[in-house]
Amino acid sequence: MSDENTLKTTIIGIAGDATDNLRIMCNYGTETGGWQDTESMIGKLSFSPQTGLEIEPLYETSDWLTSMAETKDGKIYSCSMRGLLHYFKSNKWRTVDLNCIGGIASICAADNDHIFAVGRDGECIHIGPRKADVFCKFHEMPLNCVAGSASDNIYAVGDYGLTIRYDGKKWNRLPEQTGKHLLYVRCFSKDEIYLCGHRGIVSRGDGENWEKLHAPDIAFYSLARFNGTVYAAAGDNGLYKVVDSSLKHEKDIVVYRLETIDRVLMAWGGDLLAQYDGVDWWSIHLDEI
Repeated sequence: MSDENTLKTTIIGIAGDATDNLRIMCNYGTETGGWQDTESMIGKLSFSPQTGLEIEPLYETSDWLTSMAETKDGKIYSCSMRGLLHYFKSNKWRTVDLNCIGGIASICAADNDHIFAVGRDGECIHIGPRKADVFCKFHEMPLNCVAGSASDNIYAVGDYGLTIRYDGKKWNRLPEQTGKHLLYVRCFSKDEIYLCGHRGIVSRGDGENWEKLHAPDIAFYSLARFNGTVYAAAGDNGLYKVVDSSLKHEKDIVVYRLETIDRVLMAWGGDLLAQYDGVDWWSIHLDEI
């Protein structure tokens, strides 16, 4: 089998409350195949220097899953490029077609009963205890990420600086801070929101007033706070951290996503999974085990 036909692993998401009680979501595809040829898996993950890495598959699908969220009471939600919601509830995996034909890019759990997602055609989705509501499209502009600190404090960001806030009743478009594509939003609290994206865009604010941080002209893909410091994943350009009002290079590592779990900074990109405990880094490539 040629290299271009070899299945490659891409880690998409990690969720959980402890390093020995994690969920991992991966895509499997070839370099030449499209998203229609990609398969996905959600599994139970144990990952630490002491115990090594163990993955127990929980759910497999021929759908291309794009994002995953887990509620505090253990319900798992995922969305896909086919516009489907996949979720685990009452000991069974289920799917719901949300009619987002361009695909769903991101999903988050505000609490046990309120899930939010955004679509590639600008859809804003609220999944409540009884039904899912798909809000009108924002001029069919792609939305790339959704996050929030509570069900009445949800933010979504997308291409050309598109920024939207849900206040518990309706979705409101906010004034754009940039014309560049925003890729990620993180709400540390109601009054502390970080945005990042293409061309060195990293901003923080309270939803009304924003401060653009000084950063190199590269793409930033995600953010997380660890031990009081905000870190930013810059893909092939490595890991950065916020120092005062600037982004400073911290480590040469290819990472696209970050999450703080159980006093550990989790970082991943491609098939690389890494963790940092504040002193040492430990990492492993899934395709090499």
